[in-house]
Amino acid sequence: MFVSGMQAAERVSSLSVLVRGAVERWLAPEVLAEVARASGGANYERKITLEALTALMLDAVLGMQPSVHAAAVARRDEWQGSVQALYGKLARVDPRFSAGLVRRTAAGILRPASRTSRGKRSYAVKILDGTMPDGSEHRLSALRGLRAAGLPAKAVVVYDLATGVCERAAVSEDAYTGEKPLAETLVEEARPGELYVGDRGFCTVRIMGRLIDRGAAFVFRELAYDMVYDAEGPELRRRGSSVGEAQVGLRCRERDCTWPLRRIHVRLDEPTREGDREVRLLTNLPTSFKARDVAELYRRRWAVERYFHLVKRELHGQLPSLGEPRAALFALCAALAAGNVLAWIKSLTRGRRGGEPALSGYYLALEISRGYAAVETLAGEQDWQALAALSDRGFQKWAARLADAVDWSRYVTHPRGPKHPPPKRTSGKQRHHYSTYRLLHPKNNESNAC
Repeated sequence: MFVSGMQAAERVSSLSVLVRGAVERWLAPEVLAEVARASGGANYERKITLEALTALMLDAVLGMQPSVHAAAVARRDEWQGSVQALYGKLARVDPRFSAGLVRRTAAGILRPASRTSRGKRSYAVKILDGTMPDGSEHRLSALRGLRAAGLPAKAVVVYDLATGVCERAAVSEDAYTGEKPLAETLVEEARPGELYVGDRGFCTVRIMGRLIDRGAAFVFRELAYDMVYDAEGPELRRRGSSVGEAQVGLRCRERDCTWPLRRIHVRLDEPTREGDREVRLLTNLPTSFKARDVAELYRRRWAVERYFHLVKRELHGQLPSLGEPRAALFALCAALAAGNVLAWIKSLTRGRRGGEPALSGYYLALEISRGYAAVETLAGEQDWQALAALSDRGFQKWAARLADAVDWSRYVTHPRGPKHPPPKRTSGKQRHHYSTYRLLHPKNNESNAC
């Protein structure tokens, strides 16, 4: 019986075929050209095209190759010039193009409605947070004489809580750029019905004012020294409750106006690292959202930290060998785009029999890294082009068929139990090592001396 290349690829790894199909559809050469035009940046193409750069960066990000250099060697027939020219090209990729990859994959994913509601009002919850790659290797001449880490870049993202999709990102080559200016550019695109949740680093009068102007809601942890209140009502707290609220009037000196807001007070069982025993949240949500609901929304903000761990660790969004800021940003944004593809794959499991499984990003990324190379070898270019030519409905049917063939039980999460405080350890200054066997079986050994 004859088996086509695509059928063989599906037998090897249906999950990797899904990822490769999504890349072909949402990051095709014509799509990359459109992203480059929309970014308005100067991306000179001659011997090394943006298509080739994106392909080898995705190889490194998805774990198909251990490094950018290995990916470049594996795809040597797709670009011309020297390796030095390739790294020079990576160092000149426009940051707006990198951020455009994130926006394009997010726009291509047909996401279900993701809203939280109370009464007649409903909101799409967006998490606003920032991240940066860890310190790079000291390969650049400017870093070789330093022991301190070189931080290559910074990014602030808008993360959809329900779908796990990074909708857009604002990036900067300067790692010391403040997160607030980057966030201000993101909230310019806020829409009515969206609810932005963020830490106190984003709790500024300017950001909240722009969200109010656009009909969006927010829940931010209060930044006390930057807030001026014209009016402050008494705190209302139910007996025995750790959550209360008060009505405040936030003063905007720039516009000479006052906004009526709610301030939620949350008492903590244990103090924070800064010693705070109470967290205060500012919000313009209507009173149909109870104080406890607002506090729970803020607590769920920590989902973005797990997402950043997935992007930077499992999807290799931080490559220590890339010290040039623009190259590091390109790698980070390619990982964010790959994270959007994983979020789309997870969405395919919604509504399945037995409910939606809690999938592990680690196991998904591991399976993709193992099968991606074989899938690209088995399926021909005409197979991927046929997928790109499908209608949105046809592509979703194809994806649903493949999702039915995947054994999702292999990729479920295995949550660990509660963390315990680390035990007090004895100093190793006098004694540098022990026999593990003698520690495990002390009765069999009168002494654990060497």
